[in-house]
Formats: sequence, structure tokens, C-alpha cells
Amino acid sequence: MSLFYLPDPEFARKYGKKVLENHRILTKILKKLPPSKKWEISANHMILSEQLMLKQWLVKYKIPHETLTNLVWDCTKPPHRCLEDEVKADQGIWNLKESLLYYKHYGVEETYLKEQYHKNHIVYETEINYLRRCIIAGKLVDYDDFFNGLRKYVNEI
Repeated sequence: MSLFYLPDPEFARKYGKKVLENHRILTKILKKLPPSKKWEISANHMILSEQLMLKQWLVKYKIPHETLTNLVWDCTKPPHRCLEDEVKADQGIWNLKESLLYYKHYGVEETYLKEQYHKNHIVYETEINYLRRCIIAGKLVDYDDFFNGLRKYVNEI
């Protein structure tokens, strides 16, 4: 899930619509997969649907942009391993430690957070409360709809 600012409303709507379409397709595929394969679709393909497509569209439509972090992220590793590896890209404003001051990417923590929902509700609630504060502060998303959908999703998996 991403909460970020796209200053062109027409582009943002087009991008958001395509991402939702992609996610609906991937969710249908996900439901048909055996449990051992579900992580691959939920993380790697969703990332391609969101981030790679966004970068491609920004370049294709010649929209000025800056890459936030200079870290090459490896989705097959836990977050702390990427921090230790510190493989640098040729562009990016912040290193990983700096970027954690300004944004948080939940994609690679999705499985961990779902596990915590069932094992250690305090850890889960701490993260959800942080996300809740971000959403309310931005006033861009209907808070109740978002969290009702999130809770339904976590309980289904």
C-alpha cells in the first residue's frame, strides 16, 4: 500500500485506476494459488503493478520526478538485510536510514504484520495506529472505509 502525493489529478486517477485493475486481477490469481506460492504474488507482482508501472509511466509521459531512496531494495530479503547490504542506485535523495524518517514502505512487512495480528496484537496495533495517524493527517482517504477493508483483508488471509 502506498500513500504518496501525485500533483497531477488526471495522472493520479489514471494511475490509481490501473493499479486497482491490476490488483483485482492479481487477487483473483492469488486466491487460486497454493499457500506456498501466495507470498510471491502478494509481494513481488503487486510491487511490479505499483512501483515499476509508476516509474514507466513517469518516464513515458515525461513527468518530472525524483527517486526518494538510493537503496536498491531486494524484496526477497527482510528489511534489516537490505539496510546491511546498502547496495546503492545511481539516483535517490535519501539513504535508507534517512528515508525511514519521512516514509515507510509496508509491502515487505505485510506478511510480518499479518502474523502479528494473530500472535502479538500490540505490535500490530502500534503499526496500524501509526498508519491511521498518517491517513487522518493527509485527509485524502476515508479512514473508516480504509480500515474496515484492511481488517477484512487481514482476517481473510
